Amino acid sequence: MGGMKKNMNKKIVGIVVLMLLITTAITAVGTINEKEIPINTGINVYSSNNINIPRDTKSCNYGNIVIQRPWLPYPGWGAPFSDVNYGYISYDDFFDVTSPICDIHWWGFSVINVGGSWYSCDPTDMTFNITFYTDKEGYPGEVVCSYLEVIPHSIIPTGIYYEISAGGLFELFYFEYDLDPCCQLSNGWVSVLKTFSANECIFAWIQSPDGNGKGLQYNIALEVWYNTADLAFILTDGEPVKPVLECDGEIRQTEVPPGTNVTGVFVVRNNGDAGSVLQWRIENASIPNWGSNWTFTPFADFQTPDMGWLTVIVNFTAPDEENKEFTGKIKVVNAIDSSEYCEIDVYLKTPRNKATYKTLLLLLFERFPNLFPMLRNLLEFQ
Repeated sequence: MGGMKKNMNKKIVGIVVLMLLITTAITAVGTINEKEIPINTGINVYSSNNINIPRDTKSCNYGNIVIQRPWLPYPGWGAPFSDVNYGYISYDDFFDVTSPICDIHWWGFSVINVGGSWYSCDPTDMTFNITFYTDKEGYPGEVVCSYLEVIPHSIIPTGIYYEISAGGLFELFYFEYDLDPCCQLSNGWVSVLKTFSANECIFAWIQSPDGNGKGLQYNIALEVWYNTADLAFILTDGEPVKPVLECDGEIRQTEVPPGTNVTGVFVVRNNGDAGSVLQWRIENASIPNWGSNWTFTPFADFQTPDMGWLTVIVNFTAPDEENKEFTGKIKVVNAIDSSEYCEIDVYLKTPRNKATYKTLLLLLFERFPNLFPMLRNLLEFQ
């Protein structure tokens, strides 16, 4: 009886909190479409100075697998809330699935708002409602399958960080859940709604550059629909597929003037099973501690095997020391399983200053004035 009363109190508090939050709901941004549905991006988009890597505009659909990868942290990204305690549900559509849907994977952020500022929040104990719907004139229709108050089988920190408009860095998390029973639906919609967190964490579902350009978000209290971009998720038939990380190349530079800018490249690919997604990133701890201003474009990515080799551009400033050799290894790791990695060798050599050579030769000629007179005259003329 005491437990029932406690749960009832939680529900009442949740309703009160929800009504308070509605008064400070996320500001809609962008334009209004022909149905007068405002655009809502959840966490504000943040732009960085990094170069954008062109991405595909269609989902990878293998009949039994649908893949929509997350946006990279640059130059812009969005993450609409899908959280009962914040008062919003987010949805995305899918097409032409030819086999039962037996598991779902998705990416997002766990955040909390304290005093008007967003902070990271531990998502370990989050529970979700996962629901599949028919399509009804471009909106979610009847419920076909629902999995309520489920705990993800895996919640994995990726080590890939994004910056929101307030300036904080937030780690992207990867979630997995096996659907039991499988869901039979070829075309329709899916929603992933966070229902509980002991830490009162809020879930924001990151958007994807893949898909048909349409996602939806629903304001629970106001009963208002918002347009958003595609969301990042994977649907599969439950058959395991494994990505394989593979790297090639080296960064080798000789006779580099001290303090100058250096550019090198190497390549990365997913050489694994068709339909697998390789989530890789540069291991920060592996970046050489010599030189400065190390940047990688991209610093991380989400690759399917059909994408082939991806070129990573490396820029840094050479050390100031002359006539020295520098070595190191840049480690590229699987963000989901850091025991899988590959390494890129780095070698740099700076030359001796020409003025130093000239000074030494002149000192030698002063001691031995008859040695190579023509060479001596040439050096003195320069």
